This record gives sequence, structure tokens and C-alpha cells, in this order.
Amino acid sequence: MWLIMASEIIVKGKTDDALDVLSKVGTPKERSKVNHAGMRVFRKNLEDNIRNPDVGRKDSDIMRREKMIDTLTTTTEGAGRVIIGFSKKGEKAYLARFMNDGWDSKNQYGGPYRHNPGEHFWEKTENDDKTKEAVSKVMRKIAKEILDERVGR
Repeated sequence: MWLIMASEIIVKGKTDDALDVLSKVGTPKERSKVNHAGMRVFRKNLEDNIRNPDVGRKDSDIMRREKMIDTLTTTTEGAGRVIIGFSKKGEKAYLARFMNDGWDSKNQYGGPYRHNPGEHFWEKTENDDKTKEAVSKVMRKIAKEILDERVGR
């Protein structure tokens, strides 16, 4: 259950439900502002997970990881939707996919093939409770500021 009052947002249940209401009532510019705020928090945590994986790390990996982080892009669609991902322009999106998902090594001589496990940094960021809480908190804060602006506070 959610209540949107002139001076505050009270969320009883899921934050997504309250933000869903704002998405239906707010303008695309307002939705974009809320989504960008949440995306910045998500992006920071994603970069931290890319830089500091749980699995072993080689020195040669450090530069590759920084290049992957450099190719992170955000785009805004017309309805205020914000998308974060790896750009094709940076030519490292495929590396991010392999490092996240894992891959099977192959050669011209045939098996046995070695499986290289993925780090799943994207999933770790998405499923991390601290990240979810931080994203929700900042999105609620911006939504509250927008509502306060509407009522003239």
C-alpha cells in the first residue's frame, strides 16, 4: 500500500509501487530525473563490483576492467526511462558479457574444453540488498522533492 501526501511519500509495501504511481502521474522529465538518480547509485555499485570481483584477479585484468567501466553508457528514452549498459562504440561490450557470464575455452584441436566461470557482477549488483535499498532511497528522495516542488514547498 502507498500514500502520496502533499508533504511526504509514505511507502507501506514495495517502493516500486509508489514509484509506479509517480511514473503514471509525473512528466517524462520528472521520471527521468528520478530514474537518473537511481541509475547513478546503481552505476557506482556496478563499477565497484567490476573492479573488485570475488574470484581471483590477474594484473592484466585490471586494465581490461577499467576499459569496461569506461564503456558504461546511459541513455534516456522519451518516456523518462533510463538504460545503463556497455556501449558497442567502446568495443569492450563483448568482454563485459564474457566476464559476467563466463565462457568455454575452445581451440582448433578439439576438447576437452575448460569452462571459465563468470563473475556475475551485473547480477550481484542487481540482487544486492544494500544496492536496492540505496537506489530506492535516492529515488524516493528525488520523488519527494518533485512532489514538494509541485505543491510549492
